Amino acid sequence: MRLIFVYNVDATPAALLRDLVQGIRTGQTDCHLCDITYGKLLKDRRWNRFVQGLPLDVDFLMRSAFRRRYPMESGPFPAAYIKDGATLRCVIDAGTMNAFEDVTALREHVARVVAELGS
Repeated sequence: MRLIFVYNVDATPAALLRDLVQGIRTGQTDCHLCDITYGKLLKDRRWNRFVQGLPLDVDFLMRSAFRRRYPMESGPFPAAYIKDGATLRCVIDAGTMNAFEDVTALREHVARVVAELGS
């Protein structure tokens, strides 16, 4: 079983540079998942530790890479999916992801999702 987070940014140099500059300048990008899990340049340490402690494999994909791997899923993004064998299902949709006020709220929600998977 694998948890896949999908950023709302494409994996092109222009898109990544635009998001980086926008994030540094305004503190916000077009990807709320990026905004709450990253500081100005680096991933939030608390988030990183939390993800490393999860009892399943975790991937982070840019929107374009996710669409190449899973063309049947069209978004919207950011979102999180569970891949279990050949099955892929959304467990945190864009509306929910965009509503998290901070990384703590996201961590709490992910912990609940993972706990439900184990039951």
